[in-house]
Amino acid sequence: MDPALREEILSVLKGASDMTIATIRPDGYPQATAVSYVSDGLTMYFGCAAESQKAQNIAYNDKVSLGGKKGLFLVQVTPEVVSLLDYRKGFGHTDLVKL
Repeated sequence: MDPALREEILSVLKGASDMTIATIRPDGYPQATAVSYVSDGLTMYFGCAAESQKAQNIAYNDKVSLGGKKGLFLVQVTPEVVSLLDYRKGFGHTDLVKL
């Protein structure tokens, strides 16, 4: 990966604390939910209740578009592909990076 692009992606991750995670429900329908996260490099972490719909969806299908105390479900997301949309580089400019 181009080092400058990697730094740009890391800057985006460090500059935010919320993201939308898309999962697949057991009935086959998609579900998008906003979650707060922390990142360590390109790896992101978020927590949710163990009995939440997000946790059930991830248990059903761990493909997503990102242990503490009892009842907490801690998720680690390590991306395989990053799509960075950056309008500063022109309308609709996207960098697609396979990691």
